[in-house]
Amino acid sequence: MTTLEVTLQTTMAPSLKELGNIWDYIGYPEDQKTGKLNSLADSLQRCLLEFIRTENEYRIGLESRIESLKRKAAQVCQSLHLPPYFPPRGLPSLQLLTQLEQHIAQYEVEITARQGSFNQRLQAIKDLSGRLGLDVDAQLQSLPSPGANPDEFIPSEQDLNKMQRKLDELQARHDQMLASFTNFCQDIRRIATDIEYLPETAAEAAILSDSTQYSMASTSSKSLNNNNNEKPLSLTESAAPAAWPLTDSSLSELAAWRLRLVKHKAMLVGTCDELRAQVALLRQRLRLGDEDDEFQLSRHQGYRPSDLAALQSELARCQNLRDGPMASAYAASLRREAAELAALCFASIGDVVGAGDPGLTNEALEARVEQLRNRYESSRELYDTVRLYQLTWEAYLDVEQRMKDPSIFSNRGGILLKTEKEKKHLLKELPRVEARVAEQLRACRGGDRFKIDGRSFEEHVQHLWDGFKAEREAAKANRRVGRVSMAGSSSDLSLHQSGQLPAAAQATPAANHHQQHQQPISMQHSAAPSRKSLAPAVTAGNTSKR
Repeated sequence: MTTLEVTLQTTMAPSLKELGNIWDYIGYPEDQKTGKLNSLADSLQRCLLEFIRTENEYRIGLESRIESLKRKAAQVCQSLHLPPYFPPRGLPSLQLLTQLEQHIAQYEVEITARQGSFNQRLQAIKDLSGRLGLDVDAQLQSLPSPGANPDEFIPSEQDLNKMQRKLDELQARHDQMLASFTNFCQDIRRIATDIEYLPETAAEAAILSDSTQYSMASTSSKSLNNNNNEKPLSLTESAAPAAWPLTDSSLSELAAWRLRLVKHKAMLVGTCDELRAQVALLRQRLRLGDEDDEFQLSRHQGYRPSDLAALQSELARCQNLRDGPMASAYAASLRREAAELAALCFASIGDVVGAGDPGLTNEALEARVEQLRNRYESSRELYDTVRLYQLTWEAYLDVEQRMKDPSIFSNRGGILLKTEKEKKHLLKELPRVEARVAEQLRACRGGDRFKIDGRSFEEHVQHLWDGFKAEREAAKANRRVGRVSMAGSSSDLSLHQSGQLPAAAQATPAANHHQQHQQPISMQHSAAPSRKSLAPAVTAGNTSKR
């Protein structure tokens, strides 16, 4: 027997037993008991059939609902691009229904999360497009659309990824434009402060007053997954004035404005530097010091309009002094400067400067000074090397002069050895410097026209050595003459002592004795080469920076 039969038999057995006792008490005959029993059986059968019919209808409805949930689960899995759900086999209908309802509830949570993420990203894209001055419809054209019923639209992972890529693209563009905008504003404020720039419009005043502040907060989002706990997206609004929206046109205007300021600053810097150089040169030539007047050049080393105005005023004052009461002093200063530059360039002062021309104007003198300065600066290394040779030659002449001093032979403190070493060093150094000059002359453009006192450098060097040798030979000749004179004086003195000299010869012993002591001194000085005769015609300013 089944559990159902046992349960019914156990439940109805007491009632059937009581019914049999009642019939026995009444005493129904067997045929009548049989009729009542059949009637009871029919009644119970009808109740059971009705109950079975009701349960069967419930079963049919349950199966219909299960099929509907199965179809819904399949559609949801397909919409979410998830693998289809297959419930375990052999489950009763109620358990199968529960399983389906639980999984569908989980799918609905996923659907709600995806729809929320999709809507947030869509709104973020619209906001960023509007803030960047882009066409919103054009930006949304290539993106999935929820259609007429947004509540029924279920975005897929591919849709969300496409929305995220678009959002990241716009956000990167926003951050780049924001960084460019911030850099432009900082550069403009810094340059405007440097040059004391005054805004011309309200938009420029908004930038210079530091009221344009864009938030650097970025739009952030995460990729959705099956275990999505993503926080809502947040966009920080920009507090920018309407005059400077974060668009390409605004950045172009800021870039053009910054370029104008940079050019204006460059103009101020160049003009102020040129004015400072002119003022410094004029004040130097006019011999004006900071303590002589109220203007101090050290206080105007900037490039602001105030510095420009002060320098222009001082330049005009110096020009008035140059052309007025201090014209003669200015001309004399120009001639001195020209002479110094001519000496640095080994040029003839009279030919280059025109020292003997009283009608030479200040403008002509300034032009010649500038010409000499350019000439020196263009070949500065060459002139410095030539000057080094001159200084080495003079040092060599000085050593030669010291070697002729009789006191050097006492060799106190080893001075004789030191002087000889110095002489050897200078004799080695002179050819080296001469070779350097020759090499620079070959490398220098127009080096073959380089002259010192009308001679080429090789001729000048040969002239120095020829003069040195000539004076040395003259010194030797003087020494020979002195020795012959001293010998004659000695013989006369011996004859005078023996009484053989005439009276006239004996009358001048003091003069002969004086000549005997003076001739070696003259020979000593004549043996030393004259530095004025060997050195080139170099006047003031011939000292090199070396």
